[in-house]
Amino acid sequence: MSTSTRQHRWALLVITILFAGCATVKEPSRGAVNFESFSPEETTCSTWFKQVDAVVDRDGARDFGPRRFKSFLFLRADRFLASFSGDMRADSPHFATWVTRLGALGQKEYRLEIGNLSSKALKELSLDKDQAYELTRICTDFMVSQILSSPERIAPELITSIVVPDDYSQVKRIAGLYSFLQFPFSGGIDKWHEEATTLFHSQSNGEYGEGSRVAYKPEFRGGHSQKFIKALLKSRDSLGMFTGNSESLTALFQFYAPVFLIEETGQYDQIGEMTRDASDTLQLEVNNPTVYTQLSYTRFYGKTLLQLNYLAWMPERPKSGVTDLLAGKFDGVLWRVTLDEDGVPLIYDAIHPCGCYHMFFPTARLEMIAPLDRYVEWAFSPREAMSVDIDSTITVTAETRTHYLANVSETSMGDEDMIKTYQLAPYDELRSMSSVIGARSIFDQYGLVPGTERGERFLFWPMGIRSAGAMRQWGTHATAFLGRRHFDDAFLIQERFKRR
Repeated sequence: MSTSTRQHRWALLVITILFAGCATVKEPSRGAVNFESFSPEETTCSTWFKQVDAVVDRDGARDFGPRRFKSFLFLRADRFLASFSGDMRADSPHFATWVTRLGALGQKEYRLEIGNLSSKALKELSLDKDQAYELTRICTDFMVSQILSSPERIAPELITSIVVPDDYSQVKRIAGLYSFLQFPFSGGIDKWHEEATTLFHSQSNGEYGEGSRVAYKPEFRGGHSQKFIKALLKSRDSLGMFTGNSESLTALFQFYAPVFLIEETGQYDQIGEMTRDASDTLQLEVNNPTVYTQLSYTRFYGKTLLQLNYLAWMPERPKSGVTDLLAGKFDGVLWRVTLDEDGVPLIYDAIHPCGCYHMFFPTARLEMIAPLDRYVEWAFSPREAMSVDIDSTITVTAETRTHYLANVSETSMGDEDMIKTYQLAPYDELRSMSSVIGARSIFDQYGLVPGTERGERFLFWPMGIRSAGAMRQWGTHATAFLGRRHFDDAFLIQERFKRR
């Protein structure tokens, strides 16, 4: 073999090895970002968002709350923000505020997702968490500024893109013969309404259930005047969204915090803090009662109203027998206060964390609008109108085992066997919780809490709801088996109630 032939083969071998090495490198690592020299441009920022998204998805760190948009990766929207898309134009006086809010929500979501990345995933980015988030913030601000600098060019595509789909599967409804099954299902819902109304009536007459009654009261409530609270509520942007600082928001949650009165026959009825144990398993620490808070909004006849959400978790819904399809790990009550413009509660409503058992408790300021369809879950209320008082402390009573609401009253009902205090914590702590393998959400890629599946999902799947009965994340609560209804629908209250 000649020298030239040997050299040629060696050259081919070297080239082959080099190409093989390149082929094993994952795509995001090829363009490792230099944090110090990074300059925001449309190309570099688009590449960055695709890179961080790929790493987030591979690492299972994607948050299933506010929705993403393929053409605008740096923006996120919940149903409230998406509800404005039909009203927006490039020359709208609210357009800049709307886009800025979409960008701010995008930044918040990326902060959570980057915060939940594993150390292995961060190595792919060649950055630490603070650096990765800082690049995301810089690029989001830059891309938002690009939209606002030429809204006429970008607004048409943007406005049609910001749509949040509902949480019902039409395919399942068709396959499950929903059109026929809605009639027998309607009978079951009517029966629940009758039982709930009877339960509320008996409780209001002092006919209490079994077990001791434990009152969970907020660690701190009050301490602020009506004048102070009403002043806080004036801190709004042009969309009506709250602009106060975190201390102001905490003051609002403290002021309107309810008392949870629980009929207790076992530990399954106790309110606790969501944690992970040494084996990384989700559990509820009942020695530290905690209620998680979330701010939301509703649009009511041209106005944006604030909503204060209070989520109390319980360890489980225990089995009542071998055929019980509703039992399972974790349960609870999600209580919501919708504030009128003057700070007085306008309406209360509640669900379980599965989105089940939606009840409405309007004040005397409202009257219900008649439903358009007999076979649609509309706005069930098991008691007469609530009184109108900004200083009222609402007591929410839950039945033992099932945790069905048994009463809602403006004052505490009777003498409790025990009083406990609960602390308030931001709902976002559930979306980024410390564990033995690093921070991560308690919710999976579908917004469900793994391990909380209920047997009822096999019976109710024709209604089109994914894993009916499972505990789920804010923004994914479909609350009706008949018709379509979402807890976070921006027009939920307006479509069902009007002022007297």
